[in-house]
Amino acid sequence: MQLRAEQLEAHLAKSLAACYTIHGDEPLLALEAADAVRAAARKAGYVEREVFFAERGFDWSELRHAGASLSLFGGKKIVELRIPGGKPGTQGAEAIRAFCADPNPDTLLLVSLPRLDRAAQNAGWFAALAAAGAVIDVYPVERARPRGPDDGAHLQSDGFGLHVQVNSIVFARLQTTLCVFGTDYFGRNDILHGQGHFIGQVGPFPG
Repeated sequence: MQLRAEQLEAHLAKSLAACYTIHGDEPLLALEAADAVRAAARKAGYVEREVFFAERGFDWSELRHAGASLSLFGGKKIVELRIPGGKPGTQGAEAIRAFCADPNPDTLLLVSLPRLDRAAQNAGWFAALAAAGAVIDVYPVERARPRGPDDGAHLQSDGFGLHVQVNSIVFARLQTTLCVFGTDYFGRNDILHGQGHFIGQVGPFPG
């Protein structure tokens, strides 16, 4: 299932898939989409989440164990897989395909990726994620442009052109900063569980 970010809210109001894959180059919108999935999952009884950061040296067997194991809190759980580089490698691709081929009904998989090129979207592991649930494409928000042919020149002549450009840069950096804090703050109830992995209760704190 393919969804745009603006379609996600209506989808979650009707149903909850077993897997959500979010990819794109707008980090703030991606964070909002992930928060929406978590909120819907929380309402559906998912009281725990495990987060894995698939970086260099990551042990992909941990993903398999997470899918097979029961929740520490006795309920359903979210397994979050974050792949900052966008490529899981050979072992990761196999682990993702295996996870999707034999899903645990009490586990929801939430995958976060940067924007992928066409080759990556055609890969077997990405196709397995798409077949297991929903893929949410997060595309850049189109910024406002001058409404008429003379508006831009008018702004430049009045000295506003530089300020518009600087404000765009500041907004982009602020957006990235918010996402960094949203990614790194896990809340006080989390149980650290090794490098690149934590277990915690699903709460109203950011991603």
